[in-house]
Amino acid sequence: MNALEYLDQAVKLLPQGKVWQVTPDTIMGKLLLAFSDGMARVDARMMALLEEADPRTAADTIAAWETLVGLPDACTGELTDLDDRRAAVWQKYTDRGGQSPEHFKAVASGLGYDVDIIQYEVFSCESRCGDFVRDSGWAFAWTVVVKPVDEDTPELGATIPGLECIISRSAPSHTATFFDYPAAPVPTLYFDFTQGF
Repeated sequence: MNALEYLDQAVKLLPQGKVWQVTPDTIMGKLLLAFSDGMARVDARMMALLEEADPRTAADTIAAWETLVGLPDACTGELTDLDDRRAAVWQKYTDRGGQSPEHFKAVASGLGYDVDIIQYEVFSCESRCGDFVRDSGWAFAWTVVVKPVDEDTPELGATIPGLECIISRSAPSHTATFFDYPAAPVPTLYFDFTQGF
């Protein structure tokens, strides 16, 4: 409600009679308008507080939301952009954990990356010919294969620290997590058949 709507309500609550006739130029009218203006500001602030209750729309309480979820942390660092801060708070607030490959794919997707998860099996008497021979330690290893998104995606030994930190932090503690950034295949031999021989 705005100040004029509060003023209208205040005037309607006054007792009946000539003494209580209120116009904008009377002392009572000015006093009620001042009270109404204060009530309108409180009303606007209460409506803004509803927006602050959701970390995706918070502005004034974003620091309190960050404290609640433990941000900034080693994985996100100090974020300055309000939208980035909101996204980091929302990601951490809604992350309920998980150990499935789908969970880690969803975490990477939330950060803007498309990944595959490779889980390894230990070589046993039931393994097929041609399977890799892996000892029991490999039962607890898995690899996150980061698919190239654009030309800024690291290749051949480079890393994405934020992605690796967040996935490693939420990975089961008894596992070893590896990251792979495959490069797009580059042809080693190229024939141009359009020019003729």
